[in-house]
Amino acid sequence: MLGNIVHSNPTKLYFGEGSLEHLREELPNYRKNVQLVYGGSVITRSASGM
Repeated sequence: MLGNIVHSNPTKLYFGEGSLEHLREELPNYRKNVQLVYGGSVITRSASGM
C-alpha cells in the first residue's frame, strides 16, 4: 500500500476556431513558463487551410 494520496489535475481545454484567442485570458493566471501541448499536425493543417 502506498499510503494516503491526493491527486489534483485541473485542466481547461478550448476547442474550435478562435481557441488561441483565449490565451490572452489564461496566460496571466500562470507564471513565466508554461507548456502548450498539441497533437499531430492538426495546427499545421488548420493554418494552411487543408
